[in-house]
Amino acid sequence: MTALRAPLQHGATSATLSVLIVGAGAVGQVLGRHLARGGASVTFLVREKYAEETRRGFTMRPLNGGGRASRHFDSFEVVTAVEEGARYDQVHLAIPSPIARGWLEPLARATPGATIVSYQPALDDRATILDAGVTEDRLVAALVGFIAYAAPLEGEEPREPALAYWFPPLSPCLFSGARAESVVRALEAGDLPAKVHADVPRGLEPKCRNMIWQRQVVINRFRNVNRMNVSARFFSHVAGRQRCIIAANRH
Repeated sequence: MTALRAPLQHGATSATLSVLIVGAGAVGQVLGRHLARGGASVTFLVREKYAEETRRGFTMRPLNGGGRASRHFDSFEVVTAVEEGARYDQVHLAIPSPIARGWLEPLARATPGATIVSYQPALDDRATILDAGVTEDRLVAALVGFIAYAAPLEGEEPREPALAYWFPPLSPCLFSGARAESVVRALEAGDLPAKVHADVPRGLEPKCRNMIWQRQVVINRFRNVNRMNVSARFFSHVAGRQRCIIAANRH
């Protein structure tokens, strides 16, 4: 078992904020890179079989501003277990709901006082997290506003493999809960668009609630539509997803 260091508790500034990100997939990588850019100390919690690959870092390609250059992100630590009494300011659950449920009770016990940020915004997910021992004041519900995918898609340049991601206009990540402001400040410090929302789970249109973890479905759709170029396919999907985020912003 990999031991954890003892970072600062809830209430630290972004320069000393200690963040544990559960999962190092597309959402976790984007969150981690921008939290680190804002001065936070980032640790990824992953399964043992993914630990060595994660330690090598990630090739990432931010698409905003018209850039296509890749950046290597490795300014983080990696652990495969959480020990009792681990001191983290924020724990971001950047994994799908079925997987997250298996981690919840150990995380709730091991990170007392930490803000738990859930990117599974459906109402039943919130109940599951509270049942695992997370108190209401610690829980922040979140909705991802960015698009991320495994590049390159068919016909896309450059051909170097990377995680490409884009922040659509008018579509910040949304956060609700007693500690939402501190999460938003940490992400905005690293240039990730974020906004406090009155109630993320109840503010979403029902058809939007299951869109967060459908990246592979989107990529397959891109590959199957041959008459559209990559950019048109990408932005066509983004437009539909953006409408969901904008709808949530209006509540």
